[in-house]
Amino acid sequence: MIHITRISSKVYFMIYLFGSIFLLMNHKNQLLFFWLGPSISFVIGKYLRYKIKRKRPFVTLAIKTHIAHQANGSLPSMHSVSATAIGVAILLEFGPIGIVFIMLAFLTGLSRVMVGVHYPLDILFGGIIGGIVTYCVMSLYK
Repeated sequence: MIHITRISSKVYFMIYLFGSIFLLMNHKNQLLFFWLGPSISFVIGKYLRYKIKRKRPFVTLAIKTHIAHQANGSLPSMHSVSATAIGVAILLEFGPIGIVFIMLAFLTGLSRVMVGVHYPLDILFGGIIGGIVTYCVMSLYK
C-alpha cells in the first residue's frame, strides 16, 4: 500500500495525459469538458479542505505514518478527488476501461487510509466530489 500511495499521483497524471492527447488528436471538441470536470473537482476539493481544516489522523490520534506527510488538512482527500474525477472522465469518454480506473481510485483511497494520512470519510467525501462534479460537468457536453 505504501508503494500505491507513492505512485498513484504519477499514474493518474499519465492516464489523464494520454487521454488528453488522444482527444486532442481525434475529438478536440470533447477535450475542454474532459479537462473541466476534474479541474473543477480539484478546485472545489481544495476550497473545502481550506474551509474545513480537519486534522489528519496521524496528528489527532498521534499515530506513526508509513510515509512522510505534511500535517495539513485531510478532508477531502485530494488524491481521492483527483483519482475519482479522472476515473469518471475516462469512463464517460472512453467507456468500460474507466471502471478499471475507478477501481484503482478506490485502491488509492484505501492506501491513503492504511498509511495513516486519511480517515475513511476523507476518501469517501473526496470520491463523491470528484465523481459527481466530473459527471455533471461532462454531462453538459453529452
